[in-house]
Amino acid sequence: MPEWMHNNFRTVQNLPPELSTPVPRIIRQSDSRRRTNTNAAFMLGLVVIGALNICIDPALQVHRRSVLRQEGTKVVPGEIIEFKEHGRPTDVVSYTFTANGKTVIGKAGAPLNLRQTLRESKVLAVRYLPSNPAINHPAAWEYPYEHEPLWLDIFVLVLYASIVFLPSFFLYKFHKERKLLTWGKPAVGVVTKCVSVRRAFRLKFEFRTETGTTFDGGGWSLLPQSIGAEIWILYLPRNPRLNLLYPHPEYTVEMAGGPVNSPGKSV
Repeated sequence: MPEWMHNNFRTVQNLPPELSTPVPRIIRQSDSRRRTNTNAAFMLGLVVIGALNICIDPALQVHRRSVLRQEGTKVVPGEIIEFKEHGRPTDVVSYTFTANGKTVIGKAGAPLNLRQTLRESKVLAVRYLPSNPAINHPAAWEYPYEHEPLWLDIFVLVLYASIVFLPSFFLYKFHKERKLLTWGKPAVGVVTKCVSVRRAFRLKFEFRTETGTTFDGGGWSLLPQSIGAEIWILYLPRNPRLNLLYPHPEYTVEMAGGPVNSPGKSV
């Protein structure tokens, strides 16, 4: 590190008064950050619910098919009433059959290799559970289906993983910011790089912990900073690689007499 940078590292002086309060500090978040947090949590919840539905239905089908294989001794002719081509991974066939003197309607996914046969046929053998005819399945195939492409399942999993990643990333980022503002130890950092990106500035900086170890960090600033300028940093003593520029435009640290910086909503 250059000699001028060594000289810029110094003992914390003129500490912002709100950072001198005992930890955990009381912080407030802005209305925009609160809305972003809520939206990210809502999006993550929707994705998790959708993923559970996708996972539960196949698991339920596998369980029912296992029960039918063990206890479904009844196989009767059924009539196909509708066939829908859903494309990959399966089509859907609807059918009726008679069990215990009653007409039962069933529906099941159909493997693609039987598409032509099912479209031309009006009769379908159906296996059902005598004690509960609502549990039934075409006898010609089982679930999971054979001859279905593995790449499609992998694609669906990757797609859901990528959708889950985005809100999870933002929620983790917000959690880290709040943790640093609540528990972070202040230090003086030195700007090593400042790059204009749209309407903000991406900063790189170095700072020295109370143990004398130097660490790198980065963050965003609404104002440009010259190389060698001193800035305030908050870091976690147990993991100084987790650090944050201070002040943060989306949060306010409170003092005993009231909030400092711009007001926001309580967290």
